[in-house]
Amino acid sequence: MKPNGFSLSMNAKVEPDLRNVIAWLNGDRPDIQFAMYFDRKLFEEANTFDEARQFIYDVPLLSGAYFILGGNKPGQGSVIVRNTTDVQFERKLFDADNDWFLLQTNYDPDKEPLFIDDRRDPGNACMKQLGQNRTSAEGLYQVLKSRPLLNKTTVHTVILSVTKNVYQTFIQYCPNPCWAF
Repeated sequence: MKPNGFSLSMNAKVEPDLRNVIAWLNGDRPDIQFAMYFDRKLFEEANTFDEARQFIYDVPLLSGAYFILGGNKPGQGSVIVRNTTDVQFERKLFDADNDWFLLQTNYDPDKEPLFIDDRRDPGNACMKQLGQNRTSAEGLYQVLKSRPLLNKTTVHTVILSVTKNVYQTFIQYCPNPCWAF
């Protein structure tokens, strides 16, 4: 998070582009970035939501990723799905039915999730039940620690607020019975 600037959460996609990895290893594509170095460079170079969004659009990556980007102004929020070279999909705040929030699981937002790991529908239902007027750091944490959003593969949960300068990380554990993913 860059206070008063933007917040970013990134989840890597599992499908690396082996051609790009080999090209990077051979020194043929030094411009391609590891996601962890990409994040650092983005926070060093971008100061605003718009600059961060453009950076996410432009920089080649070794593997695809989901970027959850938030800003300091109303309406500044996007889920950006990247492959190694291009943006595959972007969902912005106020683009869809759940227009006051964006919920991202580890599946492309424009595709159906794996039937044994649908966290999207329960997550959207929890957010609607919470309601826009009751949204708070505690409310978001309650949504994110509810099952099936919380599962055996959940490592941590982060709550960010760019304008309130909030950065909270919670180490997670899902006791049995708990889904594997």
